[in-house]
Amino acid sequence: MKVQCWSFYEVQRQNSAGYRGRKTKGHILCRWCFFVSLVPLSDPEAIVPTIAEAVGFSFYPGSEAKQQLLDYLRARKLLLVLDNFERLLTGASLILELLVVAPRLKILVASRGGLSLQDEWVRRVEGMALPGINEVQVVETYSAIQLFAQRARQVWGDFDLQVEQIHVIRICQMLDGVPLSILLAASWVALISPEEISREIVQGFDFLETTMHDVPERHLTMRAVFDHSWRTLSDSERACFMKLSVFQGGFTRVAVQAVAGATLQILAALVNKSLLQHVANGRYDIHELLRQYAAEKLNHFPQASNTALNLHCVYYAEFMDFQRGRLKSAQQSVALIEVEVEIANVCAAWTYMIYHRKVAQLHRSAAGLFHFLDLRGRYQEAADLAGQTAKALRSDAPDPETQIIVGQLLAH
Repeated sequence: MKVQCWSFYEVQRQNSAGYRGRKTKGHILCRWCFFVSLVPLSDPEAIVPTIAEAVGFSFYPGSEAKQQLLDYLRARKLLLVLDNFERLLTGASLILELLVVAPRLKILVASRGGLSLQDEWVRRVEGMALPGINEVQVVETYSAIQLFAQRARQVWGDFDLQVEQIHVIRICQMLDGVPLSILLAASWVALISPEEISREIVQGFDFLETTMHDVPERHLTMRAVFDHSWRTLSDSERACFMKLSVFQGGFTRVAVQAVAGATLQILAALVNKSLLQHVANGRYDIHELLRQYAAEKLNHFPQASNTALNLHCVYYAEFMDFQRGRLKSAQQSVALIEVEVEIANVCAAWTYMIYHRKVAQLHRSAAGLFHFLDLRGRYQEAADLAGQTAKALRSDAPDPETQIIVGQLLAH
């Protein structure tokens, strides 16, 4: 007995590759495969009649509706594709009942949250294939680029991928190959160039929208997509998710616990709801557009924002203070890798220290940070950073402690 959480797009691809299916009222993919849209539903009790409608079963007076559906499916060999199950997770027990009663039935569930069933088999759907910035010779072979080009040519017939490919690659990379984001971005080609599109995306995710009349309301904008996911979170998950926005370039479990108070259960819930990704070496990553959305939410709570930013600053000051000694020891090679992975967070914390005159944290961070930059041969970056920081700190009447750190910076 298997419950598989796949994207419907995966099923649709496999179906089109091997079958010539019929489509009636948007439900039948082929003679044994039925698509069940759960988008309008908010009550798990409505799942039974919705499945019945999709498979063409009509209820009759007498026994309970669910029992009638179970009896109907009992001996049938079918594939049910249940789309948008995330708002109906309390009805997951129905899936088990269906599979127990109908052993030849297979179910694929598309959901932003897992079903929390012991027999569940999860397949996480990643973004579409992307090229590296230098892979210009074979750019057309990557599915993310193909999707952008196809949509761009729909809205602007003269679109030339060869001319615009560097900017198209950048757009798809910024969007992590997410199909909906790519489609929304490419829809602007008729009005502005891909280079301008990439600049707009950097400014904010509200740019990603469409005015198409035949697009579901929840897919008109990226904000609508994010709002949908936001509504599925508990209060504690929302509080943690907002604070994740202070991180840059991912984070460790230890860091997010110190800064955002995230428990393992909350992290698991955010990963399960596709708002966070668990990546290599025990790190977590958040998509840049989601990070922008979380930052916007956090800005509504100034006290919580200031607390999270301050904790982030303190954590990475302590991190660099710890790495200072290791960078001069036999552990240097390991320390270099660890700092390199966290350098975006370290630099973000450093900027916060300057702006808020966190002299004590600057002092703790400086030796380790500049020694790291020296070891990596990033001399000009180190010189610029030291000079800019010293200039910023000297703009006020410095106290003795500030004068010391300014002297150290000028020495660097």
